[in-house]
Amino acid sequence: MAINTRVLAAAVVRSLVCGTRGISARTGARGFCAPSNEDNEDRVGNFKAYVAHGVMRGTGWLTTKLFHQAPVCIDSPSNQMRAYAVQLRDSNNIASLRDAAILNKLEIVGMKHHKGVLDFKCKPAQLIGKTRASLLADGFPEDLVSSVIEGLEGTQEDKRMIDTFHFNDKGGTFSKGGLWIRQDDNQAHVTAMLFGSSFDLAKHVDFFKEECEDIFEVQTTYEQLKETREVSKTVPGRLFNSEHKSVESFDVVKPVTKKQKIGTRITKTPVFKQKVCTKEEFEVAQRFLASQAAHEVIMLSGQ
Repeated sequence: MAINTRVLAAAVVRSLVCGTRGISARTGARGFCAPSNEDNEDRVGNFKAYVAHGVMRGTGWLTTKLFHQAPVCIDSPSNQMRAYAVQLRDSNNIASLRDAAILNKLEIVGMKHHKGVLDFKCKPAQLIGKTRASLLADGFPEDLVSSVIEGLEGTQEDKRMIDTFHFNDKGGTFSKGGLWIRQDDNQAHVTAMLFGSSFDLAKHVDFFKEECEDIFEVQTTYEQLKETREVSKTVPGRLFNSEHKSVESFDVVKPVTKKQKIGTRITKTPVFKQKVCTKEEFEVAQRFLASQAAHEVIMLSGQ
């Protein structure tokens, strides 16, 4: 993009003026620093702070005018999804031909693979319906979609990481990825990157391996405890008073935080029939799907 030098210089000057325009009004003087009773060092510090604030505001104006776009929000849902995609891409070493062959093998035996990338803005009232419709269109089963979007209504900001097997009467689905949302009264921004495979329980699964995990919750109770303190007492004397120190015990009520077991979570992991695939082959297929989804996110971001 070619930029005329004079135009750029004028834009820089205007940006600084726009950024510092409110300074004189706040100081009540013609210059940047208002007369005050503070010493010179404090006034110099105020001056630097005002100039820095003006430059920051001016930079935003300059970005908008020259490149016709607002400054990018670093932690926006789109950028959070892209950071996750880059992390997946860098951590999954894909041998394209071999791994694609494994993916095709699983498709031949009847497994179905799903991949979805979402990045849209809508009215808050449309958030649930639009997210549900988009994930269903990408092939994810209804019960899984319902669990992913559960409780999003009215949430100002949320990040959900998914890495789980989900089962119903007909079959199972392994899904992995993330969903990021941010919304206010006027607009909702949703991004999601999900991938996985679905399978038939009777046709593909040999048996399930179950693991039990205790669920704990941090609970606060109030207990009466004994507390010792050093107490000073004044003892009167004939000529002078003297200080006498002693250790005494007091009853106090204090909050006590403990981890309490509230239940047990049972995790079921399918073990596939040997003729269908090995555990390693299934994991390779998921890495390949992750690489494809990550590549799509990075390409859509234009970076």
